[in-house]
Amino acid sequence: MRPEEIISSFENKGFCIFNLGKSEVDAIPRLANELGSLTDGFYQNDSRQISFFHASETINTIEEIINSKAVAENITPNKTYIIRVVESGSTEMYRTHFDSHLYTLVIPLILPKSESPLRGQFYFLNRFRKKPKSEIENLLGKSLAFIKYRGKRGMVKLERKESFREVDLKIGQAMLFEGSVSLHGNYENKSGVKRITLILHFNDPFPFGAGYILRQFRSRFTRK
Repeated sequence: MRPEEIISSFENKGFCIFNLGKSEVDAIPRLANELGSLTDGFYQNDSRQISFFHASETINTIEEIINSKAVAENITPNKTYIIRVVESGSTEMYRTHFDSHLYTLVIPLILPKSESPLRGQFYFLNRFRKKPKSEIENLLGKSLAFIKYRGKRGMVKLERKESFREVDLKIGQAMLFEGSVSLHGNYENKSGVKRITLILHFNDPFPFGAGYILRQFRSRFTRK
């Protein structure tokens, strides 16, 4: 799909799953080798991930389109790069949440074998809330979601909802979705093999609000 088609599909449905181009697919094994030693946790703005994204014509074009829409809405374009590593017993499992950023791009880098029933798969509920109009509204929505749907017990509640989707992306695929309004998280990983996911968050309307503070805290204290 061309970037314009990806954005069109995304705007229509609230998410879009698409195949990466040949250059991105060819670069994945090298990056997987470089990042494969990372341990369970949350890594922010890693230079190796940033280089991979900067080299992608598709991602750069998506970013340009998204940023033009942000400017039209009086939002100063901003972004945050995240690497999420999910191992057995991970602190990242069932961390159901809303993002502070409007847009989220997810790319799997290392995946456990598909024979494992629980391997850190991604789940989400598309357009689960309205777009927050203020940082207070955003913080309240994030806090209520955490209280109501935290942990495995909370995720089981979500599985019963009609809009619940499990997404198991393959290497070479990516997903763009509305992170600030779509409730999402990861299952636990019992495969014995780590799962590494590359994430790019675009355009937090409140760039120094609760989301920023939480990212700084997690980046400092949850990494091994």
